[in-house]
Amino acid sequence: MGFYDAYKARLSVSPPTPRSYNVDLTQRAIADKFFDSPSYYQVMCISQNSTQKLDCWIVSDSKTKELKNIQAHPNQTLDFGDYILWKGEYWLTLIIDSTGDVNTSGQVQKCISTLKWLDSEGLVKELWFTYRLDFYRGAGVNDDKTISMPSERRYIYVQKNDDTLRIRKGQRFIFDGRPWKLTAIDGLLSGLIYFELEEDEYNPAKDNLDLRIADYYNNFAEYSVTILNGNYVSFEESQTLQLNAEVKNRGIIVSNPLLSYSVSDNSVATINETGLITPHKQGHIIASVTYKNVSTQIEINITETVTHNYTVEIVGDSSMKVKSTKAYSCMFRRNGEIIPDKSIFSLTSDDGVSPTDLATIVGQDQLSNTCTIKAGEKIGYIWLHVRNDNRLIKNKIRIQIKPLF
Repeated sequence: MGFYDAYKARLSVSPPTPRSYNVDLTQRAIADKFFDSPSYYQVMCISQNSTQKLDCWIVSDSKTKELKNIQAHPNQTLDFGDYILWKGEYWLTLIIDSTGDVNTSGQVQKCISTLKWLDSEGLVKELWFTYRLDFYRGAGVNDDKTISMPSERRYIYVQKNDDTLRIRKGQRFIFDGRPWKLTAIDGLLSGLIYFELEEDEYNPAKDNLDLRIADYYNNFAEYSVTILNGNYVSFEESQTLQLNAEVKNRGIIVSNPLLSYSVSDNSVATINETGLITPHKQGHIIASVTYKNVSTQIEINITETVTHNYTVEIVGDSSMKVKSTKAYSCMFRRNGEIIPDKSIFSLTSDDGVSPTDLATIVGQDQLSNTCTIKAGEKIGYIWLHVRNDNRLIKNKIRIQIKPLF
């Protein structure tokens, strides 16, 4: 073979297959037969921030029945601290391995009970836990060649999340029928927190064994939400309504509570984040105000907008003689029916604006809606004006000042 032939032969050699191609090919091969395996299960995966269905293979560990090996579908992922709800039982993911970037597999351990406690606001928190398998329970210690037996101890794992990250040493829990005190915390594990607990003394004044919550009494939250608008409100579709609510914890008002609002039918009315209800049509809805896990409701009826016609009628003569005195009154009406209101009378010249020297108001009573006018010595025309207190209803009549003869 000549030099040119050897050069062409080297050029014809295929380049190595990219690793991403092999990973994709392997994922396709596993996914193609994934659901046919007798080890396939669809479980609920509860992570720190979400809950979703997970397709996986679960097989028994040959050494310990509390452990299972798990492998996620290539299109899904599993992480440290994820809870797996499988066959009605909770399992905690303790080990994770990304198998050559093809899929995630690992090991889950069966949860044996839950921790229950009150957070800083007095609300009950609850979380499943599993124990550490490689520790003996309640082992003694060698103290100057004398074996002393301390209180029993428990070594457990829980999911690392916003609630468990707030737990501090000294926190007390009740499980296995007795109280336990937290003596050590290891939060360095990814997705997991490791707790060491020591058996503690039961205090009936503080601990609630039935609820399995230590330090319960005088610390638990008793929130109440009251809508200050009442239980029922009716208003027109052209109006809005601002809901006002009050929150108390064991009878003490909570300042600046973060409330959430909702309505039963958004097509009838909507409500914003401050509790302002805006109608869209006539109808009946229930509005809810919620704080934490406590909610209360108000019944709301939205009616047709009614247009009211307001008028005021002035009663009295349209003429009077110079130097004479006459009384005038007025009646306020809404849609033709007389309504109570306060009157204010005034006089102007014939142009309806300028002051007049032809007559003066010598007395008026706002409640009885009357006034008295005294004419001067000149003849001419004046206007008697009347309006209500908010200036929305008004009227006027023209009065002629006539000579005596």
